[in-house]
Amino acid sequence: MKRLLLLLSLIMGIVYCIETNFLLLSAKHIKLELPDPYSEQVFWSHFNSDNLRFFPVVFFSRDEVIEKIEREIPVYFNINIHSLKEIYVSARPLNVWIVLVQKGTHWYLSEDGRIWDGKSVASNFIYGDLVQAGVPVWHLNENFPIPIDGIEEKGRSVFRSALPLDSLKQWVDEIEKNSWGAPINKVKFGRKAGSYSFVIEVKWKKRLVSILLDEDTQRWPIISRALPKVMKDLPEGNEMVEIDTTYGDKIVVRTL
Repeated sequence: MKRLLLLLSLIMGIVYCIETNFLLLSAKHIKLELPDPYSEQVFWSHFNSDNLRFFPVVFFSRDEVIEKIEREIPVYFNINIHSLKEIYVSARPLNVWIVLVQKGTHWYLSEDGRIWDGKSVASNFIYGDLVQAGVPVWHLNENFPIPIDGIEEKGRSVFRSALPLDSLKQWVDEIEKNSWGAPINKVKFGRKAGSYSFVIEVKWKKRLVSILLDEDTQRWPIISRALPKVMKDLPEGNEMVEIDTTYGDKIVVRTL
């Protein structure tokens, strides 16, 4: 047994010497294609020298590294291995699908449900001050809870949305698809009596008209078709008008 241990020690020593001298387990090349300097900084904060010095470590650590990075910056991150000793690192910014404005905070939400503060350091580096034209902007009611899960996690900048993603996609599609009697000026999103609610604000002639909706999108096309006549029958004046469609088959018009 002692001889076997000595033999194994000798073999390990020889392997170690060969590897140390010839760097057989070291990565030969690493290529970075990252969208900005901040993303590169975050990458190197999680990808330490052991990953380059001992190439096989990458196989076991890359999923964990990717998960950590995607908690800090809003990107799809990839670490791929080519030709056994070549590492290819790339990142693609998440598409901002909708912006939720809440008390001065602009939450950027992607279609896969990830959400982050549009004014965060990472977001400013990647997107600047503006998002792509045509992205819907909704304003959350003052009493609306923060729309993210995991707010208490330290060091995290990218979260999961607390909103029902499938329903949200349907609401966005239906608001864009239907006509609301005039061009949309603002969309307000909130909760009322345990359900989600909407106020679509449009500019009609010289006045602002607020259209109140519940979350039942099946009724929205019917409401949309009724709005032109309702708005045509509005009395002359500059007062704000509220069209409440949340009473089932009845539409209530109020002058504010």
